[in-house]
Amino acid sequence: EADVVLCLTEDDKLNLLLALLAKHLNANKTIIKLEWTDYSSLTEQLGIDVALSPRNITTGIILKLVRKGDIVQVSLLQGTNAEVLEFMVSEKCKYINIPLKIANFPKNALIGTIVRNEKAIIPDGNTTLMINDRVIVFVLPESVEKVISYFGNH
Repeated sequence: EADVVLCLTEDDKLNLLLALLAKHLNANKTIIKLEWTDYSSLTEQLGIDVALSPRNITTGIILKLVRKGDIVQVSLLQGTNAEVLEFMVSEKCKYINIPLKIANFPKNALIGTIVRNEKAIIPDGNTTLMINDRVIVFVLPESVEKVISYFGNH
């Protein structure tokens, strides 16, 4: 009858098994801790709602500290070498009010979401960036510095 079951032992296999059992017993939501990301691909297939990796959380914090500029958040996409960066658009950005299709956004990077006035926008080529937008960017390692520079963060 639980709304949420947290599986936080030191054993990834046990956490997966406990979450499966909880789902079988009709728990609404399961959250597990995974030390090794090798199992992360299984979580979605098994119907586990949230998989937290202390290693990825720590890596994200470290990357945020070493990245320059006004980056709000840094994360790694599990099972890939891609990063997710969150920027706050400031007056330092040269591409404000310019449609994205002509704003020369770096290759190997994608603006996934823009949050403006607490509303999420899925951008297209006609979308423009505005000061105080929060922008979520998916980026491969070779383009991280170009994306940081794009937003005026050096």
